[in-house]
Amino acid sequence: SGMDYSFPEWADIWYDSHLDNIKPTTQESYKYTLCLLKNGFSRRKLAEIKAYDVEQLLKKLRREGRSDSCLAHCRGMLFQIFNKAEANDLIPKNPVRFAEKMRKGPPRRKEAFTAEEVQLLMDNLPENQIGWSIRLMLGTGMRTQELLALEPRHIAEDGSTITIEQAVVMEKGTAKIGTPKSFDSYRCIPVPENVRYCAKLLRETDKKFIWEMRKLNMPCNPSTFRKKFDEAVRSVEGVRPLTPHSCRHTYVSQMQALGVDLATIQSIVGHADVDMTTHYL
Repeated sequence: SGMDYSFPEWADIWYDSHLDNIKPTTQESYKYTLCLLKNGFSRRKLAEIKAYDVEQLLKKLRREGRSDSCLAHCRGMLFQIFNKAEANDLIPKNPVRFAEKMRKGPPRRKEAFTAEEVQLLMDNLPENQIGWSIRLMLGTGMRTQELLALEPRHIAEDGSTITIEQAVVMEKGTAKIGTPKSFDSYRCIPVPENVRYCAKLLRETDKKFIWEMRKLNMPCNPSTFRKKFDEAVRSVEGVRPLTPHSCRHTYVSQMQALGVDLATIQSIVGHADVDMTTHYL
């Protein structure tokens, strides 16, 4: 009977049975979504959860500011969890099948630093590893995962170009080296003259990676970098505490403001199609 299982217990059984079908690079995303659902239903029994309860959980997540994509992942995972329970005669029917779908919320504005904020950051960020890295992200539009995978060999001696041929991926909570996001992400990025000194200084290391964990020859975890990024940005008065990805939105917008055509911007930032570049503006 479904009364024998609490939702978290059955969710873990479902996850373990699907591990072989989940790519290592997406396992962290699955775990995050599963954690949201388990916290939402606490220790409730499978058979006690109705369509109304599913709707209320999704509405609660929406109120907490979760994105449409997150809500879609949550609903999809819930459907699979309860579907397996229904197939095993643990519950009479899948409640997600009868729950109303969440309407999409208003599109979120893509945050970017203003030109004034960029100047403040360029002038006032610390002259150290994190300060040089943020300046470089603002000047090149690199992804965080690409920056953290950089080795000295990827940076030209004069700091004029950066070659992207790998990126950090998360596998079971550990940062490892993987491939870039798409075929178009393999590229050689031009570095503006005003931040070339940052590229050269970051290149001057005897470590394998520009950003390395305490454990030798292991790339830095993106969450560790985000904390350092946030601390550095918050130290500059007059600048909003945005995310590292906002540097990418900022770069695309500033390039367009300078009159650079979309196809060129797309090529530099490594987007698979120009529609994504337009979406960033």
